[in-house]
Amino acid sequence: MNHQIQTKLFLPAAFICTLSLISACSQGPKTDTLSDKKNGVETSEQSTADKAGDNSSTAPTTVETAKETTATSATAPAPAPAGKVKINLNELPSTTSICIVGGNEIKVGDYKRMLKLQQLQMNQSFATNPALRMQLLKEADKHNVVLTAEEQKKLLDSAHKQQAANPKEFKAFLAKNKVTEKQFDAEVLQNGRAFKTSNLLVEQGLLPEMVNRELLVQAAEKAGMKKEAEKKYDQLKNLKDFQTLVKQSQLPSSELHQEIVKAELAKLQITKLSKAIKVSDSDLKKVYDENKEHLKHGERMRMSMIVVGAPTADIGQIKSIRSQLKAANPSLSDKQLDETSTQALEAAKQKALIILGRVKGGEDFAKVANETTDDARAKANKTGGDMGWVDKQNMVPELVKALSGLKAGEVLPQIVKSEIGYMIYKVNDIQKPGYISFTEVKPLLEAEAKQKKMQTTVNGWLNDQKKTVKIEFTPQFVALANNTGVKVADPLNK
Repeated sequence: MNHQIQTKLFLPAAFICTLSLISACSQGPKTDTLSDKKNGVETSEQSTADKAGDNSSTAPTTVETAKETTATSATAPAPAPAGKVKINLNELPSTTSICIVGGNEIKVGDYKRMLKLQQLQMNQSFATNPALRMQLLKEADKHNVVLTAEEQKKLLDSAHKQQAANPKEFKAFLAKNKVTEKQFDAEVLQNGRAFKTSNLLVEQGLLPEMVNRELLVQAAEKAGMKKEAEKKYDQLKNLKDFQTLVKQSQLPSSELHQEIVKAELAKLQITKLSKAIKVSDSDLKKVYDENKEHLKHGERMRMSMIVVGAPTADIGQIKSIRSQLKAANPSLSDKQLDETSTQALEAAKQKALIILGRVKGGEDFAKVANETTDDARAKANKTGGDMGWVDKQNMVPELVKALSGLKAGEVLPQIVKSEIGYMIYKVNDIQKPGYISFTEVKPLLEAEAKQKKMQTTVNGWLNDQKKTVKIEFTPQFVALANNTGVKVADPLNK
């Protein structure tokens, strides 16, 4: 019997691999704008056209300053209209002070550092969340965000080189993934527009976000939370992924330390504010009943999966076996890389077949999954490979066909190959079309309700703080702005 099914689970993601935007610190609530949009002065970063070849895509955007800060919101602001005077922060010394919040300065260097970290966070989210890409593309269409001819050329050249060393290899890559060069290039450019839009949003909301974070940090420090934040930093510093973060952020260790501690202080203060938030079951049941018609599911399966990692393509942060071998042994020739990669893939396949034999032979699937899976999250959380309920219409057709004859409790008698490796599946349960139960959806409803209440609570707290904490632009920054002909003399909190 053939013990292998091949199914494609991922589209080519070359462009995601070519960009390293970023971040590592969760900074708390975002703001819509820092002002009431009177007397605006704009700050901008270097154009994307200047940076696209350097694996980043930073587009000019604005941070407006004027009379008063607004409440925070969960969504980033839309790109501001063009045609306003800009102050390019890249042209200002990092020591330039922008504003003072409760006696503490926010400098250009702080802004640039935070921008880098926020871009890193956006990049990580982009690589793992296809819905975010679609949302960003809608924003790009709405605000006419386009790539220049130079940006397009640099991005396409980079994406092509990422997948192949020469035109012949690139054609082989296209054939393997069953896409045309036109389709591949269109995907790259769409991703480029999404990244460019994400940078516009990150930059535009950054300064007001930093003001809000400073208010949260100061409150947390006054409440004696600094020791706990430092403890969290020490824990992160000892993780194996920390050095990757240091390398990606390109920040001196002292600055990264400062940012992580501030991020933790802000989160601790938000947690403190959120402790009083309660959501009753009756409230959740009411929401469920009101939205029940939107909570239907089609025919679906509850499955468990064991992953034997053997990536054949670079997908976001996941590097292919070939790329891993190349990084570990730079002196290997292309022929040697091909041979070694083939051997590694065959070894992974044999490992998957052995695991398949164990679970088919009666060993507990969840126990074997916890011992052997290369799915890092499932292994860390000891989920037993449980994937939850999955609608058949959301599954790869080849996999649906392979699973269609199985009953609840049975293991698929073949391994499934994808771009990330080999998978072993077990069908735990099968349901006909119907309604998602209240019990199943309750955790999601509760999380959403608490998030909404938390946002309202934090917004209210920030607005109260802004009535008592002095927030003002520095004379130095006001002078720079006034030299451009834009008046920004009104303090931020008036």
